[in-house]
Amino acid sequence: MTKKLAFTCGGTGGHVTPAIALIQAMPDVKCTIVGSIGRVDQAMVNRYGIPFWGIVRPFRTRLPWGIMKAVWWLRRESPSAVIATGGQITLCLGLAAVMLRIPLVVLEQNSIAGRTNRLLHRFSTLTITSFSPTKGMDGPRIRCLGNPVRKWYQAEPWLSDVLQGMGSWILVVGGSQGASAINHAIMMCRDTWLGEGTSVVHIMGPNGYANHGHTGTHTIIEHPSGARYMAAPYIEGMDQLYRGAKVVVSRAGATTIAELVAFQVPSVLVPYPHAMDQHQDANAQMMIHQGWAIGCNESELPQLDTLVKTAQTFRLPSVTQSSRDEIAQLIRHLCNWPS
Repeated sequence: MTKKLAFTCGGTGGHVTPAIALIQAMPDVKCTIVGSIGRVDQAMVNRYGIPFWGIVRPFRTRLPWGIMKAVWWLRRESPSAVIATGGQITLCLGLAAVMLRIPLVVLEQNSIAGRTNRLLHRFSTLTITSFSPTKGMDGPRIRCLGNPVRKWYQAEPWLSDVLQGMGSWILVVGGSQGASAINHAIMMCRDTWLGEGTSVVHIMGPNGYANHGHTGTHTIIEHPSGARYMAAPYIEGMDQLYRGAKVVVSRAGATTIAELVAFQVPSVLVPYPHAMDQHQDANAQMMIHQGWAIGCNESELPQLDTLVKTAQTFRLPSVTQSSRDEIAQLIRHLCNWPS
């Protein structure tokens, strides 16, 4: 009998990447990601060659229709379990799984649970969190195992050649959609860093990249010091960028934090100020408390140069256990599959 799992993810990279990580840990399982039509989740999934099925766009008024479509799809596919990583769209498949009595696993990446995951947790067979405690979730069904990080990243064919000769760099990333406040602050610091001989890799988001007059996959600026500034709208091969980074400036999304820990990179974290329940602030506090990052509100971005130089002195410990493999084993056990 074919082993099948259904993953359902919201429309952001932070929801999709944990699903991709778990799918990579179970190559013998037929996995499908169910998400929203036309958003970043579909584009990311396509890069990894994972089957994708779109229900509807985010939706409140279309929720009943989305649930009906999800029930039809689950009956047709008959997966052994549904894994929900968060985002409003996951209500469709999550509630449909409950109606059909299919085991439901909820993955909550943030230290403050999102509204959708809080609801689905009430009906879940198992809930896996990245933080202990996770605000908004409690009970015996919770296991705190961390946020799974991808085993391999889909790299752009041009990236390795561009990075050759750059030494190490300051890596700037505002999430899958970019961050205008961070982009602006980097422009104020860029020439100083390049003049000091430090290269900069700046992932600006599609809108930020276009707004700064850039086109194509990437833009390179050479400095007389020998350092380079590279801007790109989006880069999937983040593993190469983390390995060469001396410090990262980023938002404080849960997936980014898990990757920073996995690749042992110190950071300056700029929480998204409009995040639901300020969960990015809470995420950042864990890193700050451990001495692995410096927190920076958007109002403090004029001090970014000083904060970056301080963060470079931090050292993160080596990670000895993979939450990705542990969670995958737990899902196998739930489905009564041999290891």
